[in-house]
Amino acid sequence: MPYSVYRDTVATFLLAKDTINNATPITLLSVHIPDASATLYYAQYTDGQSISYFIPGTSTAQTYTPAPFEISEIANNIQGQIDSLQLTLSNVNRTIGGYLHSYDALRGCTVNILKVFKGGLTDPNSNMRDIYSIDSCTLTENTAQFTLTTKFEIQKVTLPFRTYRRDQCQWTFGGTECNPAGVNATVAAGTSCRKTIASCDITYSNISRFGGFPSIPTRRVVR
Repeated sequence: MPYSVYRDTVATFLLAKDTINNATPITLLSVHIPDASATLYYAQYTDGQSISYFIPGTSTAQTYTPAPFEISEIANNIQGQIDSLQLTLSNVNRTIGGYLHSYDALRGCTVNILKVFKGGLTDPNSNMRDIYSIDSCTLTENTAQFTLTTKFEIQKVTLPFRTYRRDQCQWTFGGTECNPAGVNATVAAGTSCRKTIASCDITYSNISRFGGFPSIPTRRVVR
């Protein structure tokens, strides 16, 4: 079934494009890496200066660092579907490579591509925004090339993302799922966990966040 990338275009951007002084849009890029609690912000700008704009979808100011990157064209295939998009980032300073090695090649991470005119940098709504997910990546010494697609078109994803285990918690002890924002003082003060229901309940009073599936039957019922 044909689909489109998620694109958010607002009236102020459409008005700005008609101003002769703003004839060339600036491309801004954000790569959100939830597991690292980090977002990378890049600007494809010819004069090599940082760009002050906004975090996508917000009115919070953000600095976009100038960086060389390339984005391929999108074309329809014969089935009417949009082909995947190629994003090439520099890996000369090994920043991207470090994230790739540490966080599963950034698979599933969100990438925002914004087009904004120079005269619209003070308006958080004056942009055209495309939202993608990273499907795969090829890393070389100097570059990282990502295949981007919509979040609904990521291929070869194993679902569910974790194995169903009745008696064993699969969360990282003290991590986001186990102890979000450090609200459980008992967990925050702990050093280790056996990851059993008893340990989660009795030792840490944290049973509501147990990462197993205790409702799974212990034996098959044969009739």
